[in-house]
Amino acid sequence: MSLRSCLIVLSLILLFFTLGGYAMAESENSTDRAPYYTAKTIKFMAMDTINPDAPMEEIEALLKEEAEHAWKLYESGVFRELYFRMDQPGVVVMLEAKNIKQARKVLDQLPLVQEGLVTFDTIVPLGPFVPFAELFDTQEED
Repeated sequence: MSLRSCLIVLSLILLFFTLGGYAMAESENSTDRAPYYTAKTIKFMAMDTINPDAPMEEIEALLKEEAEHAWKLYESGVFRELYFRMDQPGVVVMLEAKNIKQARKVLDQLPLVQEGLVTFDTIVPLGPFVPFAELFDTQEED
């Protein structure tokens, strides 16, 4: 298979899985899944933005409560990973939920979000890359 053919196939596979993953994430029915994806939850990447008008004193006053809430979500398996952003103040949360609506509901329960000090404007559904077998098929084309 030529490099150009490989790139075209890879692009089509990525498009298929991207559209399929987006449809799953938007669906409220957890059984509405593409056949290759058998997990009961979807991983989401959520990035927060601190409200520019938020007084730092109010944010600092809620940090312990925010951390306790995040810890409970981490212990329960909803939050999987937490990171500080390096490009601007804020965090990135990797979480699992049945759909994007449920992910939003979980994030909206955080104390800083409830007080309007932080928003999660970016919530991205993530899915498995592509079946590597499709990429590394060793059979020659006829």
